[in-house]
Amino acid sequence: MYIVQNKKGAEQNSHHLCFMLKEIRKPELLLTDRLARHYLELPKFSNYNTNSELAKWMCCMKNEGKILEDGTMDEQMKNLLEENPIFQKAHEKYLAFTMLTGMELQAVKELADS
Repeated sequence: MYIVQNKKGAEQNSHHLCFMLKEIRKPELLLTDRLARHYLELPKFSNYNTNSELAKWMCCMKNEGKILEDGTMDEQMKNLLEENPIFQKAHEKYLAFTMLTGMELQAVKELADS
């Protein structure tokens, strides 16, 4: 899976593109139906009111780490975390990763200052 912005030639409203490997001279000849590249364009994604698993994950990826002006988490993100433990687990991994990265950056800054 790739997260991209503004894929050339993509439909304006398409936030999910899927490409498969085909023979150039014979496009009907597919190398395999088990290999595909999925491109997600998060800036184009806005359909939060759906039960699609892909839409839920895109909502999670688009809103993870965002804090509203009042210091709270986005309501849709809260709902995702409450409805399925896998989103809570992904959120915890995100927090652990960003905290570790923040601590590492702080250590590098402290070394540079000394």
